[in-house]
Amino acid sequence: MSTPPPEPTQPTQPTQAFASPSPLPAHQQYPQYQQPYAPTSSWQPPAQPPRGESGATRVIAIVALVLAALACLGVLVVFVVTMVSGVGIDAGGDLEGTAPQVVAGQPYSGEALAAEVQHVFEYEGWSVDSMDCPDTPRVDYDAQTTCHGVVDDYEENVTVDFQDAEGHFKVFEE
Repeated sequence: MSTPPPEPTQPTQPTQAFASPSPLPAHQQYPQYQQPYAPTSSWQPPAQPPRGESGATRVIAIVALVLAALACLGVLVVFVVTMVSGVGIDAGGDLEGTAPQVVAGQPYSGEALAAEVQHVFEYEGWSVDSMDCPDTPRVDYDAQTTCHGVVDDYEENVTVDFQDAEGHFKVFEE
């Protein structure tokens, strides 16, 4: 004994599916607004050159890039060679040599010392036009003599500083 289902009833008022919550009637439109003023101009951006017309531009760019890389490499090589070779006579005593046939405590010929100092400069890449040294009265530790010469077309006075009695020396610019 069950109760039958209720029968559907008709709505008494028509329903509005999408009723407007605004107080304006449905047939009235919103006011139209004008676009803001936008000035017009005759300026146009510059025209772009056509791309891909020829490969000449690309070849020039590649050649320029390769030349720039070679220039940078050349500068680097010159820098490294300069740092390694110690350009300049006053290289902190880096020019070293040994006077041959030295007898400890004995005088040494200026002519023989000049030839050895010239050899040291030329070994380091300098051009020596002339070198004159006085006789060294006694070869020993801390014995010094001053030589005069033309090195790379500049007149130079250099000090030859003996490091020991066997004839090892360093050359310094005065």
